[in-house]
Amino acid sequence: MGRVEEVLKFVDFRCPGIEIAPYFSPMIPKAKHSNAFTLDVFSTAVLREKGKEDPNVKDLVENIEEVDFVGDACGIDAMLRNNENYGQFQYIVSSHNFEHLPNPIKFLIGCSRVLRPGGYISMAIPDHRACFDHFRFPTKLSDWLLAYHGEIEQPSPEVVFDFFSNHSAYTAEGDQRIGCDFASDNPDNFELTGDVVSAYEVYKHAKQQDQNEYQDAHCSVLTNTSFELLVSDLIRIGLVDLEVVEVSDVRGLEFFVHLRKPEKDNELVQNDTEVSRLRREDQLREVSRSLGAAGFPHRSFDASWAEREAVLAERDRLASELRNVVRYPWKNFRRFLRRA
Repeated sequence: MGRVEEVLKFVDFRCPGIEIAPYFSPMIPKAKHSNAFTLDVFSTAVLREKGKEDPNVKDLVENIEEVDFVGDACGIDAMLRNNENYGQFQYIVSSHNFEHLPNPIKFLIGCSRVLRPGGYISMAIPDHRACFDHFRFPTKLSDWLLAYHGEIEQPSPEVVFDFFSNHSAYTAEGDQRIGCDFASDNPDNFELTGDVVSAYEVYKHAKQQDQNEYQDAHCSVLTNTSFELLVSDLIRIGLVDLEVVEVSDVRGLEFFVHLRKPEKDNELVQNDTEVSRLRREDQLREVSRSLGAAGFPHRSFDASWAEREAVLAERDRLASELRNVVRYPWKNFRRFLRRA
Protein backbone atom coordinates (compact mmCIF):
# COMPACT_ATOMS: atom_id res chain seq x y z
CA MET A 1 0.00 0.00 0.00
CA GLY A 2 1.42 3.39 -1.01
CA ARG A 3 1.60 6.35 1.37
CA VAL A 4 -1.43 8.12 -0.14
CA GLU A 5 -3.49 4.93 0.03
CA GLU A 6 -2.35 4.51 3.64
CA VAL A 7 -3.59 7.98 4.59
CA LEU A 8 -6.89 7.61 2.72
CA LYS A 9 -7.82 4.04 3.65
CA PHE A 10 -10.65 5.13 5.98
CA VAL A 11 -11.94 7.89 3.71
CA ASP A 12 -15.46 7.59 2.29
CA PHE A 13 -15.27 9.71 -0.86
CA ARG A 14 -19.06 9.86 -1.07
CA CYS A 15 -19.10 12.07 2.01
CA PRO A 16 -17.79 15.61 2.54
CA GLY A 17 -14.29 15.85 3.90
CA ILE A 18 -11.35 18.22 4.33
CA GLU A 19 -7.74 18.09 3.21
CA ILE A 20 -5.43 20.41 5.14
CA ALA A 21 -2.65 22.29 3.34
CA PRO A 22 -2.12 20.05 0.31
CA TYR A 23 -0.30 22.91 -1.53
CA PHE A 24 0.65 21.59 -5.01
CA SER A 25 0.12 17.88 -4.23
CA PRO A 26 -3.47 17.17 -3.19
CA MET A 27 -4.24 13.62 -2.16
CA ILE A 28 -7.94 14.18 -2.89
CA PRO A 29 -8.15 16.29 -6.07
CA LYS A 30 -11.44 18.13 -6.46
CA ALA A 31 -11.63 17.19 -10.13
CA LYS A 32 -12.32 13.62 -8.98
CA HIS A 33 -14.08 14.25 -5.67
CA SER A 34 -16.75 16.95 -5.57
CA ASN A 35 -17.22 16.62 -1.80
CA ALA A 36 -13.57 17.46 -1.05
CA PHE A 37 -12.76 20.79 0.60
CA THR A 38 -9.38 22.44 1.17
CA LEU A 39 -8.18 24.32 4.25
CA ASP A 40 -4.98 26.35 4.25
CA VAL A 41 -3.47 29.23 6.17
CA PHE A 42 -2.95 31.01 2.82
CA SER A 43 -5.48 31.90 0.13
CA THR A 44 -5.31 30.37 -3.33
CA ALA A 45 -3.81 33.54 -4.82
CA VAL A 46 -1.05 33.71 -2.20
CA LEU A 47 -0.22 30.01 -2.61
CA ARG A 48 0.09 30.39 -6.37
CA GLU A 49 2.32 33.43 -6.05
CA LYS A 50 4.53 31.58 -3.58
CA GLY A 51 4.65 28.64 -5.96
CA LYS A 52 5.79 30.79 -8.87
CA GLU A 53 8.71 32.03 -6.79
CA ASP A 54 9.76 28.52 -5.75
CA PRO A 55 11.91 26.79 -8.43
CA ASN A 56 10.76 23.40 -7.13
CA VAL A 57 7.09 24.31 -7.45
CA LYS A 58 6.80 26.77 -10.34
CA ASP A 59 6.05 24.00 -12.86
CA LEU A 60 3.36 22.57 -10.59
CA VAL A 61 1.42 25.75 -9.77
CA GLU A 62 -1.55 24.55 -11.81
CA ASN A 63 -1.95 21.71 -9.27
CA ILE A 64 -2.72 24.21 -6.50
CA GLU A 65 -6.47 23.97 -5.96
CA GLU A 66 -8.95 26.53 -4.70
CA VAL A 67 -8.78 27.00 -0.94
CA ASP A 68 -12.26 26.82 0.62
CA PHE A 69 -11.35 27.70 4.19
CA VAL A 70 -8.51 30.17 4.87
CA GLY A 71 -6.96 30.19 8.30
CA ASP A 72 -4.84 28.37 10.87
CA ALA A 73 -5.89 24.71 11.16
CA CYS A 74 -5.88 25.08 14.95
CA GLY A 75 -8.98 27.26 14.50
CA ILE A 76 -10.83 24.70 12.38
CA ASP A 77 -13.81 24.67 14.76
CA ALA A 78 -14.55 28.40 14.58
CA MET A 79 -13.65 28.51 10.89
CA LEU A 80 -16.27 25.93 9.89
CA ARG A 81 -18.94 26.50 12.52
CA ASN A 82 -21.33 28.16 10.06
CA ASN A 83 -20.68 25.70 7.26
CA GLU A 84 -23.61 23.47 6.29
CA ASN A 85 -21.43 20.38 6.77
CA TYR A 86 -20.31 21.31 10.28
CA GLY A 87 -20.44 18.20 12.44
CA GLN A 88 -20.98 16.03 9.35
CA PHE A 89 -17.54 15.82 7.71
CA GLN A 90 -16.47 12.19 7.35
CA TYR A 91 -12.72 12.81 7.20
CA ILE A 92 -9.95 15.31 7.83
CA VAL A 93 -6.62 14.39 6.23
CA SER A 94 -3.21 16.01 6.14
CA SER A 95 0.39 15.23 5.25
CA HIS A 96 3.25 16.77 7.24
CA ASN A 97 1.08 19.53 8.68
CA PHE A 98 0.32 18.42 12.24
CA GLU A 99 3.90 18.95 13.47
CA HIS A 100 3.70 22.64 12.41
CA LEU A 101 0.61 23.38 14.54
CA PRO A 102 1.35 25.61 17.56
CA ASN A 103 -1.70 24.33 19.47
CA PRO A 104 -2.27 20.61 18.74
CA ILE A 105 -4.88 20.09 21.46
CA LYS A 106 -7.05 22.91 20.10
CA PHE A 107 -6.74 21.36 16.64
CA LEU A 108 -7.78 17.89 17.80
CA ILE A 109 -10.74 19.25 19.78
CA GLY A 110 -11.80 21.29 16.75
CA CYS A 111 -11.53 18.29 14.45
CA SER A 112 -13.77 16.26 16.76
CA ARG A 113 -16.44 18.96 16.63
CA VAL A 114 -16.25 19.27 12.87
CA LEU A 115 -16.45 15.52 12.23
CA ARG A 116 -19.58 13.42 12.30
CA PRO A 117 -19.73 10.45 14.72
CA GLY A 118 -17.52 7.75 13.25
CA GLY A 119 -15.49 10.28 11.24
CA TYR A 120 -11.71 10.03 10.91
CA ILE A 121 -8.62 12.19 11.27
CA SER A 122 -5.87 10.62 9.14
CA MET A 123 -2.37 12.07 8.94
CA ALA A 124 1.17 11.43 7.75
CA ILE A 125 3.66 12.78 10.31
CA PRO A 126 7.48 12.82 10.17
CA ASP A 127 9.33 10.85 12.84
CA HIS A 128 11.92 13.19 14.36
CA ARG A 129 14.56 10.46 14.50
CA ALA A 130 14.53 10.24 10.69
CA CYS A 131 14.16 13.91 9.68
CA PHE A 132 15.87 17.24 10.29
CA ASP A 133 14.52 17.26 13.88
CA HIS A 134 16.92 14.39 14.62
CA PHE A 135 18.87 16.25 17.34
CA ARG A 136 15.81 17.72 19.06
CA PHE A 137 14.16 16.25 22.15
CA PRO A 138 10.64 14.81 21.93
CA THR A 139 7.59 16.90 22.78
CA LYS A 140 5.96 16.28 26.17
CA LEU A 141 2.29 16.45 27.09
CA SER A 142 3.10 19.46 29.28
CA ASP A 143 4.26 21.30 26.13
CA TRP A 144 0.88 20.76 24.49
CA LEU A 145 -0.96 21.72 27.69
CA LEU A 146 1.05 24.94 27.95
CA ALA A 147 0.12 25.85 24.38
CA TYR A 148 -3.55 24.98 24.88
CA HIS A 149 -4.18 26.70 28.21
CA GLY A 150 -1.94 29.60 27.20
CA GLU A 151 -4.02 29.96 24.01
CA ILE A 152 -0.89 29.96 21.86
CA GLU A 153 -1.60 30.94 18.24
CA GLN A 154 1.87 30.75 16.69
CA PRO A 155 5.20 29.06 17.39
CA SER A 156 6.71 30.52 20.55
CA PRO A 157 10.20 32.08 20.50
CA GLU A 158 11.37 29.07 22.52
CA VAL A 159 10.06 26.59 19.94
CA VAL A 160 11.62 28.59 17.10
CA PHE A 161 14.92 28.71 18.98
CA ASP A 162 14.90 24.94 19.51
CA PHE A 163 13.96 24.32 15.86
CA PHE A 164 16.78 26.40 14.38
CA SER A 165 19.52 25.76 16.94
CA ASN A 166 19.19 21.97 16.59
CA HIS A 167 18.31 21.73 12.90
CA SER A 168 20.14 18.96 11.03
CA ALA A 169 20.50 17.39 7.60
CA TYR A 170 21.10 13.82 6.53
CA THR A 171 24.21 13.33 4.39
CA ALA A 172 24.40 10.39 1.99
CA GLU A 173 26.95 10.03 -0.81
CA GLY A 174 27.93 13.66 -0.42
CA ASP A 175 24.38 15.02 -0.75
CA GLN A 176 22.31 16.54 2.03
CA ARG A 177 18.72 15.36 2.45
CA ILE A 178 15.94 16.37 4.84
CA GLY A 179 15.81 12.86 6.25
CA CYS A 180 16.60 9.20 5.92
CA ASP A 181 14.94 5.83 5.59
CA PHE A 182 14.34 4.88 9.20
CA ALA A 183 14.54 1.14 8.49
CA SER A 184 17.82 0.98 6.63
CA ASP A 185 19.90 4.18 6.81
CA ASN A 186 22.48 4.99 9.47
CA PRO A 187 21.33 7.88 11.72
CA ASP A 188 24.97 8.73 12.47
CA ASN A 189 24.97 10.45 9.07
CA PHE A 190 22.87 13.31 10.42
CA GLU A 191 24.93 16.49 10.67
CA LEU A 192 24.10 19.55 12.71
CA THR A 193 23.25 22.53 10.49
CA GLY A 194 21.76 24.77 13.18
CA ASP A 195 23.75 27.32 15.13
CA VAL A 196 22.90 27.92 18.78
CA VAL A 197 24.62 31.34 18.94
CA SER A 198 22.76 32.93 16.03
CA ALA A 199 19.51 31.24 17.09
CA TYR A 200 19.86 32.78 20.54
CA GLU A 201 20.36 36.24 19.06
CA VAL A 202 17.14 35.84 17.11
CA TYR A 203 15.44 34.54 20.25
CA LYS A 204 16.48 37.56 22.33
CA HIS A 205 15.22 39.92 19.64
CA ALA A 206 11.88 38.08 19.49
CA LYS A 207 11.45 38.27 23.28
CA GLN A 208 11.85 42.03 23.16
CA GLN A 209 8.97 42.44 20.70
CA ASP A 210 5.35 42.88 21.77
CA GLN A 211 4.17 41.01 18.69
CA ASN A 212 6.41 38.68 16.78
CA GLU A 213 6.24 38.03 13.08
CA TYR A 214 4.99 34.51 12.39
CA GLN A 215 7.92 32.12 12.04
CA ASP A 216 7.17 28.64 10.75
CA ALA A 217 8.74 25.75 12.66
CA HIS A 218 8.06 22.20 13.71
CA CYS A 219 6.25 22.81 16.99
CA SER A 220 5.90 19.11 17.86
CA VAL A 221 8.83 16.69 17.84
CA LEU A 222 7.36 13.20 17.59
CA THR A 223 7.97 9.50 17.16
CA ASN A 224 5.17 7.11 16.31
CA THR A 225 5.14 5.79 19.88
CA SER A 226 5.31 9.23 21.54
CA PHE A 227 2.43 10.49 19.39
CA GLU A 228 0.25 7.57 20.46
CA LEU A 229 1.13 8.20 24.11
CA LEU A 230 0.36 11.93 23.88
CA VAL A 231 -3.05 11.44 22.26
CA SER A 232 -3.91 8.54 24.56
CA ASP A 233 -3.11 10.74 27.56
CA LEU A 234 -5.35 13.50 26.20
CA ILE A 235 -8.13 10.93 25.97
CA ARG A 236 -7.39 9.66 29.49
CA ILE A 237 -7.66 13.11 31.04
CA GLY A 238 -10.82 13.89 29.08
CA LEU A 239 -9.56 16.74 26.93
CA VAL A 240 -10.09 14.99 23.59
CA ASP A 241 -13.08 12.81 22.68
CA LEU A 242 -11.34 10.72 20.04
CA GLU A 243 -10.02 7.19 19.91
CA VAL A 244 -6.73 5.94 18.50
CA VAL A 245 -7.57 3.50 15.72
CA GLU A 246 -4.06 2.96 14.41
CA VAL A 247 -0.52 4.34 14.57
CA SER A 248 1.75 2.70 12.02
CA ASP A 249 5.38 1.72 12.18
CA VAL A 250 7.78 4.24 10.66
CA ARG A 251 7.96 3.99 6.88
CA GLY A 252 10.78 5.97 5.32
CA LEU A 253 10.87 9.08 7.49
CA GLU A 254 7.18 9.19 8.43
CA PHE A 255 4.39 7.31 10.18
CA PHE A 256 0.64 7.29 9.67
CA VAL A 257 -2.10 7.84 12.26
CA HIS A 258 -5.83 7.32 12.21
CA LEU A 259 -8.03 8.79 14.94
CA ARG A 260 -11.79 8.31 15.11
CA LYS A 261 -14.66 10.23 16.65
CA PRO A 262 -16.75 7.71 18.62
CA GLU A 263 -20.17 6.79 17.25
CA LYS A 264 -21.83 7.52 20.61
CA ASP A 265 -21.11 10.10 23.29
CA ASN A 266 -20.69 7.42 25.96
CA GLU A 267 -18.60 5.12 23.78
CA LEU A 268 -15.36 6.52 25.13
CA VAL A 269 -15.29 5.75 28.87
CA GLN A 270 -12.43 7.28 30.82
CA ASN A 271 -11.30 5.91 34.17
CA ASP A 272 -8.16 5.62 36.22
CA THR A 273 -8.28 1.88 36.69
CA GLU A 274 -5.30 -0.38 37.15
CA VAL A 275 -5.76 -1.60 33.58
CA SER A 276 -5.49 1.95 32.30
CA ARG A 277 -2.40 2.58 34.42
CA LEU A 278 -0.70 -0.56 33.18
CA ARG A 279 -1.56 0.29 29.58
CA ARG A 280 -0.01 3.72 30.03
CA GLU A 281 3.07 2.17 31.60
CA ASP A 282 3.41 -0.09 28.56
CA GLN A 283 3.17 2.94 26.27
CA LEU A 284 5.83 4.75 28.27
CA ARG A 285 8.10 1.73 27.97
CA GLU A 286 7.57 1.71 24.22
CA VAL A 287 8.56 5.38 24.04
CA SER A 288 11.60 4.66 26.20
CA ARG A 289 12.65 1.80 23.93
CA SER A 290 12.09 3.90 20.80
CA LEU A 291 14.52 6.49 22.15
CA GLY A 292 17.12 3.89 23.09
CA ALA A 293 16.80 4.40 26.84
CA ALA A 294 15.45 0.95 27.71
CA GLY A 295 17.51 -2.18 27.30
CA PHE A 296 20.79 -0.29 27.75
CA PRO A 297 23.40 -0.82 26.39
CA HIS A 298 21.62 -2.31 23.36
CA ARG A 299 21.20 0.10 20.43
CA SER A 300 19.28 -1.18 17.45
CA PHE A 301 20.99 1.13 14.97
CA ASP A 302 24.51 1.29 16.41
CA ALA A 303 26.76 -1.71 15.79
CA SER A 304 29.51 0.00 17.79
CA TRP A 305 27.68 -0.97 20.98
CA ALA A 306 28.11 -4.65 20.15
CA GLU A 307 31.76 -4.00 19.40
CA ARG A 308 32.13 -2.19 22.69
CA GLU A 309 30.61 -5.14 24.52
CA ALA A 310 33.21 -7.43 22.94
CA VAL A 311 36.01 -5.07 23.99
CA LEU A 312 34.71 -4.96 27.55
CA ALA A 313 34.45 -8.75 27.68
CA GLU A 314 38.06 -9.10 26.49
CA ARG A 315 39.15 -6.52 29.06
CA ASP A 316 37.45 -8.50 31.82
CA ARG A 317 39.11 -11.71 30.64
CA LEU A 318 42.58 -10.15 30.68
CA ALA A 319 41.95 -8.59 34.08
CA SER A 320 40.94 -11.97 35.44
CA GLU A 321 44.18 -13.55 34.16
CA LEU A 322 46.22 -10.72 35.69
CA ARG A 323 44.54 -11.26 39.04
CA ASN A 324 45.43 -14.95 38.86
CA VAL A 325 49.08 -14.09 38.18
CA VAL A 326 49.19 -11.78 41.19
CA ARG A 327 47.30 -14.09 43.54
CA TYR A 328 48.84 -17.43 42.52
CA PRO A 329 52.39 -16.75 41.24
CA TRP A 330 53.57 -20.34 41.96
CA LYS A 331 51.04 -21.73 39.47
CA ASN A 332 52.47 -19.60 36.73
CA PHE A 333 56.03 -20.56 37.80
CA ARG A 334 55.09 -24.26 37.41
CA ARG A 335 53.64 -23.53 33.95
CA PHE A 336 56.92 -21.86 33.04
CA LEU A 337 58.93 -24.90 34.20
CA ARG A 338 56.71 -27.28 32.22
CA ARG A 339 57.17 -25.21 29.07
CA ALA A 340 60.95 -25.16 29.65
